[in-house]
Amino acid sequence: MIERLTNFLLYDKIQSKPVKSEHKIMRFERQEKIMELLRESKSASIIKIAKRTGASEATVRRDLSALEKQGLLRRTHGGAVIFESSNDETSALVRMTQSKDKKEKIATLALSVIKEGKTFFFDSSSTVCSLAKIFNLKYKTVVTTGLNCALTLSEKEDLNVIIPGGNVMFNSNSILGSLTLKNLTQYNSDIAVFSCAGICGNLVTEATFEQSELKKLAHANSSVRVLLVDSSKFDKKLPFTFGKTDDFDYIITDCRPPYSTIESTEKAKIIY
Repeated sequence: MIERLTNFLLYDKIQSKPVKSEHKIMRFERQEKIMELLRESKSASIIKIAKRTGASEATVRRDLSALEKQGLLRRTHGGAVIFESSNDETSALVRMTQSKDKKEKIATLALSVIKEGKTFFFDSSSTVCSLAKIFNLKYKTVVTTGLNCALTLSEKEDLNVIIPGGNVMFNSNSILGSLTLKNLTQYNSDIAVFSCAGICGNLVTEATFEQSELKKLAHANSSVRVLLVDSSKFDKKLPFTFGKTDDFDYIITDCRPPYSTIESTEKAKIIY
């Protein structure tokens, strides 16, 4: 997990082949596996977790302590039980383990759609992070507000990755705030890739005002807009609308959307 930070000042550019961040990435992936196991069985012993992750029991204990501080689980004698967060914006680790197969399918479909772009905006969603994992295009520039997304992309060769400044949101591993919005006004993208918290009919919605405003800005500064959304998000209406389905050129999902969404969408190409 990425250590808590208070601010990124102005721009933090991650060049290809940076100082190695393997420890951070391995730790995040290990904790992702822990959460995946707990979502499957609701509870697990330290021994079982160590076998699943390939880590030592001491390392597992440290991971469990870190995850407990985030409110994702509760330590028990010899193990842990999952704690489902009630926060408006679900933790990045929880999101990464939800609908994993669906997100991987969506990412594969999306990669074939975005190949012609040279400059990209990637939001901080776990679905877009799945795309970052398989992103194999070279000599491109990606601006992202997702810290996990940035770390994943920074491991790839011949790729320029830019993080705009702003406040680091520890729960979602994203960058938000007025400074982020100010910095994003300086970036234009050929293709912007988003996900959302819910779609109801033709309304594309988010859980927080800050995420909604950020996505509106990135949407306005892009030429082609791609929305990645797994089927669990349909027929869900969150408090803040950041667009309508026809505001996107492509909507990519894992199965046929509900009739209410198809009927109210005329321009966007729906791929599944």
